Amino acid sequence: MSDPEKASPIPDLGPLDPSEQDPNELELAWSAEIQRRMKKLDDGKAKMVSEEDFFRRLRAAK
Repeated sequence: MSDPEKASPIPDLGPLDPSEQDPNELELAWSAEIQRRMKKLDDGKAKMVSEEDFFRRLRAAK
């Protein structure tokens, strides 16, 4: 994961106020994000972690 991705693991999917979001644009943004993440998995640049490991890491980061 690159430094910018580590700093902001949440993708920029547009305005936070739901009334300002175009549902079609939001759907397209999520589709692109899912494809990006799947490609990283397929290319071996990312790996899946178990829910247990995820929460363990999250608690340790506090």
